[in-house]
Amino acid sequence: MNPALVALLRCPETLRPVRVVTPAELAGFNARIAGGKLAARSGKARSTPLENALLREDGHLLFPVESDIPIMLLEEALVVD
Repeated sequence: MNPALVALLRCPETLRPVRVVTPAELAGFNARIAGGKLAARSGKARSTPLENALLREDGHLLFPVESDIPIMLLEEALVVD
């Protein structure tokens, strides 16, 4: 992802900054998805692995990135807690 774009993005709920997850974090989140242990805020379980993601500064919400497009919708955000 373009670092300049990431620097401009904020969580739509808290306005906190987000950052691109590390490869190790991405692997961990994808393992949780495969195990059915990571769901969207809407309650819908995610079934496909993440290509990339943005993590809110406090680490509580994960915004998927699909085809280099960040999905900054709260109902699509994955709850990390």
